[in-house]
Formats: sequence, structure tokens, C-alpha cells
Amino acid sequence: MPKSEIKTEKDAKSKDDIMLKLEGLHLYYGESHVVHGIDLDLPAGNTTVILGRNGVGKTTLCRGIMGVLHNKHGKVSFEGEDISRLAPFKRARLGFGYCPQGRDIFANLTVYENLLVALEARRDGLLKVPEVVYELFPILKDFRQRKGGDLSGGQQQMLALGRAMVVDPKLLILDEPTEGIQPSIIMEIEDVIHRIKEEFGVALILVEQYLEFAWDIGDEFCIIAKGQVIERGNPKDVDMETIKEHLTV
Repeated sequence: MPKSEIKTEKDAKSKDDIMLKLEGLHLYYGESHVVHGIDLDLPAGNTTVILGRNGVGKTTLCRGIMGVLHNKHGKVSFEGEDISRLAPFKRARLGFGYCPQGRDIFANLTVYENLLVALEARRDGLLKVPEVVYELFPILKDFRQRKGGDLSGGQQQMLALGRAMVVDPKLLILDEPTEGIQPSIIMEIEDVIHRIKEEFGVALILVEQYLEFAWDIGDEFCIIAKGQVIERGNPKDVDMETIKEHLTV
């Protein structure tokens, strides 16, 4: 794999460095106030798992971090720079990879065309799909000419992750990557995420309902209720059953 295609862990910043910083972030859908003053620090190379019941603002937070929703109040900083007013495509060029809930692949485009679209966001002007994408997800190479809409849910999630890796991300935002996927594919996706963390030093924001999956990947958890952080900590220091009490209806 050419070194120019994607950075290795040696190129990543120290985990003591804060890559992403949210300060007093407020997000709205129209007049509806969804996220209420969230603060979050994400060190380079670390994974923060966002937990909470349905409808508490987790997806809204992801959209705000990516710039799909503009924050009316508060600040978003990336590698020490204020990006609060930066458009999503400009954040992508800084190194943001985004896998939205529902995947949002282009159903009428082929797998290969879906991956090509993401090349627009690369910082180095690479004009071909990086081989690392096919190494992580060999099925995408086999199905290059298959339309995105003809893939299974698990294959579409692999395509969404592969598309995010095309941009050579420093930060991956994954919103419910296991939703609607069979267990065998979940295990495959988990293995790939571990590899992305360990080999490429990518930091992750992970929204997830499947606690066992989240606990195995996360370095920190953050529980949201009514658009606010109500608890945070290290997954290794907290009993999973205690966390489940915050998530059950």
C-alpha cells in the first residue's frame, strides 16, 4: 500500500493531543432546540461512544460535528482551529469521514461510483480509489459494478465505511453502524474498525445501541439525555448493567 494513500499510526498525533473539541454546542432543527450546550474533548486516536435513548440528540450531535447542521451557539474546534462555520465538504477535506445513520449511499450508482464521489474530499488530490479500501472490504472490489441499491444492508454499511475511508480520515463519525445488520457482518465490521484504529490512528465518534460492540471499541463513553451529557467515563471502569439502566425505556 503506498504511504501517500493513507496515513499510518506513526503519523497520528499523540493521544494526549485534543483533536476535536466541542464547547457549549447548541443545535436546532428549525425552532426545535435539540442539543443543549454539549462539551466534548476527543484526543487523537481515541474513540468516544455516544449513548442514549432514541430521540435524545445523538444523530443531531453527529450532524452538528460534521457541519450538516450549523450551531447557533458554541464552538467546534479541530486540531486547534475554530471550524464552527465551516461547510461539511470543507470539514471532509480537513479529514472528517462520516457514515450517517441509514448509510445514505447512492442507490443508482455502482459501488465503484459511490467510492469515486468521495475522492472530491481528499486533501492530496488522489484520482483513484485507495487500495486500502479494498483491503479492508474485499467484497467492495468484487462488487465494484453492482449498484448500491442492490447490496444487502451489511454490504451497504461496508460501502459507507469504505467511502468514508476514501477521504483519508483523521476522524470517523459513525452513526449506528450495526443498525439492521446480521451478527456475522457486525463482527466483520468490528474487526475492520479495530484495524482502522490500530493501523491508521483514526479517532472515532461512535453512536451505537449495541453495547457489547461499543464497549469493545470505545475508550470513553458519553451518555446523552434531553440533549445534554449526563454521564461520561471509561467503559472499563463502569458495569455495563449500570449503563443499560440509562438506556432502557
